[in-house]
Amino acid sequence: MTALKLLTGLEYSRYGLSGHGRKQQWFRFILILCMVVIAASYLLSKNTAPRAPFISGSLLIWILSSNFSMLHMLREPYAGHKAWLLTFPHPRRLLVTAKALSMLRFSGNFALLILLAESAVYFVLVQSGYYAPLSTNEWLITMLAHAAFAICILPVSIVFGLASSLFKSSLPVLGVIPYLLLWLLPFMVLPFVNAPILGWYDYKYSSAPYVLFYTLAVLLFGWPAAWLLLKRIAGHGMTALERPRYARERRVQASGRITRAHKTSGHPSGFAALYQLDSSRLRQWGGLKSVQAAKVCIPLGLAVLFCWLSTSSTDPLPLIPMLFVVPTLGATMWMMMRSSFERKQLIWWLSFPQSRLRLLLSSIASVWVAASRVNVVLGLSALAGLLTGPLFSEKTHFPLAESLQWLLFSFLTYTLVLTLALGLLQISYYFMKSKVLALLMLPLYVLIPFQQAFVKNVILHEPLVSSVLPDYSRLGLVALIGLPVATLSVLVGAQYMYTQLAVNADNDAALRTDSL
Repeated sequence: MTALKLLTGLEYSRYGLSGHGRKQQWFRFILILCMVVIAASYLLSKNTAPRAPFISGSLLIWILSSNFSMLHMLREPYAGHKAWLLTFPHPRRLLVTAKALSMLRFSGNFALLILLAESAVYFVLVQSGYYAPLSTNEWLITMLAHAAFAICILPVSIVFGLASSLFKSSLPVLGVIPYLLLWLLPFMVLPFVNAPILGWYDYKYSSAPYVLFYTLAVLLFGWPAAWLLLKRIAGHGMTALERPRYARERRVQASGRITRAHKTSGHPSGFAALYQLDSSRLRQWGGLKSVQAAKVCIPLGLAVLFCWLSTSSTDPLPLIPMLFVVPTLGATMWMMMRSSFERKQLIWWLSFPQSRLRLLLSSIASVWVAASRVNVVLGLSALAGLLTGPLFSEKTHFPLAESLQWLLFSFLTYTLVLTLALGLLQISYYFMKSKVLALLMLPLYVLIPFQQAFVKNVILHEPLVSSVLPDYSRLGLVALIGLPVATLSVLVGAQYMYTQLAVNADNDAALRTDSL
């Protein structure tokens, strides 16, 4: 057995699949497939073309695989086996290649699931009368073209996620912003693909022959670029693992901040101190030079864009909800990744003399406030552009009052969606209680990229045009139903926060067993 094969198997064992029987794995696969098909059949737009499920599936494969590898690499400096891994008598390039191959193998599992779900959703919507059926040959060509594209794009997406390790080592400031834009691009494109008013799903550039052309381009240019990037990750990204994290010192400092907050704030509950501690983790990312540059460039760019839209013949309404998609989606994904980042700190965190509900609420509040601040800044930037546009031109093609109403409605909508998503994600602690309930975690996480589809199908319901005013009654109905469910999820999740410790112990035990 070669060293690469051995290291790949060791890395793959960390994902917790090797300890399950084949029958149990097939049962999970079929159950999750059914859940994904049911959810996608409801969330995807109905008044589109038959190729829309296949395009959405390809984007979803990129989103899941790239974010999976990104999550893995960002949590690696906090892993307990970090020092042991670096003692292996193998070059860094071999270690990174083993990581990439293990992630490729794992990502292939849910890529296969999504490819099967694409065809299943297509047949469900055809039988429901929403799509005109394709001919057998056309359906087969479309399915095979997107399957080939998914297979070719997986290695690129894995390496793209691994490149997040270059953030604090060698990636220049001007390189971080394009990286983040490329990371956000699939999230932005996914709702547009399913927007009937735009018709992107029916362009000739999204047909099967063009998909095959894109596949060839990925093979010729994407794979060599990924290989070169993998070399750079091995040379520079892995250095982050070699640097001491001083976790003990940071915990002592954090405990000191909590003690001082108890003495000065006068609040016996200490919730303010917990909130400050949680917020300090996010402020560490806000201090990066690339983030500081984005704080200036993005609001100015949005103000200029909406200033131009307010005086041009292009309707600004379809772009207004998109302002709040990225912060809302980013906040929910950050909440999903927190449990992986904080594996080593969870025992220390649960030892605080505070109730688990306060601990959970402080983490939710810190993420909610950070995302809401970004939404406020983006909304004010768009507002400034809409108000200053008429000052430069007396001719406006669209009523300003309607644009302002939709801006307010969109902000309230995504604030509600953010609140519901952060609350519902806490039920994952309860799902960790047993292996059967753990099956529900993947559908819950898979539905996160479909937030925009939920907003469009449930809350907005109609295309945004100037002649239609926002329907606040629909927003109120969603809040009336969703907020109690989210509150219940938080209450239940707080009671089962300890289950993460059992999952961590099982994963570490499986890793040690497979390494022997």
